[in-house]
Amino acid sequence: MSTGSQDEISQIKILTEESAVRGITIVKWFKLHGYSASGGAQEPALREAIADIQRRAYTTLMVTESSRLDRRDDLDAQAEILLGIRAAGGDIISVAEPQFGRTDFAGRIVTLVAQHANAEKSKTVKQTTYRGISMIIANGAHHGPLPMLWATRGERYGKQAYCTDATSVRDIFERVAGRESLQSIARAYDVYPQSIKNLVRFAANHTGVVECRYTYEGVSETWAHAVTPVVDSPLWWRANNVLSANRKYSAMAWRGWFRRVAVSWLWRESGGVSAGCWWGVVGSS
Repeated sequence: MSTGSQDEISQIKILTEESAVRGITIVKWFKLHGYSASGGAQEPALREAIADIQRRAYTTLMVTESSRLDRRDDLDAQAEILLGIRAAGGDIISVAEPQFGRTDFAGRIVTLVAQHANAEKSKTVKQTTYRGISMIIANGAHHGPLPMLWATRGERYGKQAYCTDATSVRDIFERVAGRESLQSIARAYDVYPQSIKNLVRFAANHTGVVECRYTYEGVSETWAHAVTPVVDSPLWWRANNVLSANRKYSAMAWRGWFRRVAVSWLWRESGGVSAGCWWGVVGSS
């Protein structure tokens, strides 16, 4: 089943109720968060299902409608997956399309029509979405994720990004620049340390420009979205230099840990002369 903007809970409900009516026991769920059936991103999961069916872990794959299964433009690729499930000895049940996947003549016709409709649906969704994005680009509006303490307001195709709490943002930058630990700052604001990093690295805090991006048909488009800066450039650079230094130190610390573990292992394997010999090697590295 699909997730994201679509209602995952309703799909679970439909599949659970339908399986009970049919006397089917659900033994495994495939929840593909952020996967696109139009681009084939779900294919590894389908291959996994085919392998499961081959070893008789289960016999039936159930979906709310066939578009959850596959809706690529390549109808041969769609057919290959269906044939793979059939060849493995499995069945497909589409709650919304009772004839989908059946091997009789009517079933084959329904399946082919559904496959074509799913591919067309995918094209329409992409085109409609891109039309909306084109309006966003033309308006110089915001599109994409924002860090903590930033949000958007305004109409759908003209959203404006803004800082919701400039005082807190400046406080966080000052604390990071002052080398306070990220864990300490995160506790103070009840967030994860990564959220603090994302905020500090958000260049629009000092440039006043958010670089927005969207990819359509393999082509990426970027545009500048103007916002009100929150901190001055020197403070932004001081805080980011601290983050960079911490990252470099962390990498060095990990390398040192691996070196100590490796030397310790070599010392044990060689039947080391003395503990002093091992520590001497570590010290010299």
